[in-house]
Amino acid sequence: MGTQHALRQPPTRSRVDRLRWKVIEAPQEVCVERARYLTEAMRLHWDKPPFTRMSLAFEHILKHISVIIRDDEIIVGCRTSKLKGAPLFPENKSLWIEGDLESFDKRALQRALITQEEKDELTANILPFWKGKTVEERMQKLMPEDVLTDMDKYIFTMMLEITYGIGHFTMNHTRVLARGLRGVIEDAQKKAAGLSPGEKSGEKGLFYEAVICSCRAVISFAGRYSELALTMAAAQSDPEREAELREIARVCSRVPEYPAETLQEAVQSLYFIHLVAQLESGGNSISLGRIDQILFPYYLKDVEAGGGSEEQARELVAMLFIKTNEIWNVLE
Repeated sequence: MGTQHALRQPPTRSRVDRLRWKVIEAPQEVCVERARYLTEAMRLHWDKPPFTRMSLAFEHILKHISVIIRDDEIIVGCRTSKLKGAPLFPENKSLWIEGDLESFDKRALQRALITQEEKDELTANILPFWKGKTVEERMQKLMPEDVLTDMDKYIFTMMLEITYGIGHFTMNHTRVLARGLRGVIEDAQKKAAGLSPGEKSGEKGLFYEAVICSCRAVISFAGRYSELALTMAAAQSDPEREAELREIARVCSRVPEYPAETLQEAVQSLYFIHLVAQLESGGNSISLGRIDQILFPYYLKDVEAGGGSEEQARELVAMLFIKTNEIWNVLE
């Protein structure tokens, strides 16, 4: 893994500063967990329709990927087992992973540490499955020869999108905060029930089934954090941190399944949805949107209830942005 340099944190006792410096000083690393669990599920369900196999793979990832709550954290959720880890998306473009595998940790720019065990797992168990099955190979098969030639000449490129999936979008956080994923599931169930028999067995029916499966998977993922927080609270000797962990457990048992009622619930729900979008698609530039407009009503609600302050709100939003800085993609 290489030698990690010593932390250069300034002498501070601010929770936000401690969390911020941990991310700043953390090494960039590759994590194979997403690729592992995606491949396991796809190997089992490859013959199923695309909507079905992807939603089942997403469910499998969220069921098995590491859940971690680090010291000082109030807003929780991890995309990888590493503090600043980059997952891999072999379903989109696996040839470059194979070609760069021995150089990830030797690059002058965007160096990404990776263990020999992870290299061996990718080589033996993950990458061979994706030969002939990737988005890149499908694109090359369908694309006219003259377009492929222009791409080879770097007249234009689509490789960033092909490598990570579709980015440059914003999730409907306002809807999830207002109704919860349970409300999204109910909407999908109602729309599925209104389909004709032919539509139910076709793409529309499969789409709504995938929506329901994926939303339930996210609810279970949040539940894993709730269970972990309770376990950690039971072993905690510091009463203040124990209380924080029990509040994390309560929040994660409510959101994103149910509508958010407090600012902490709103921030946590928003981050869970942002995080799982980054896990499912991996596309670059997935925006949080206008979080000032999205979160402000929950801040006002806290203040009106006598339980919120500007300082607490500032800390929660700061921790949200620190969490987003854990998310990065290793580039080709």
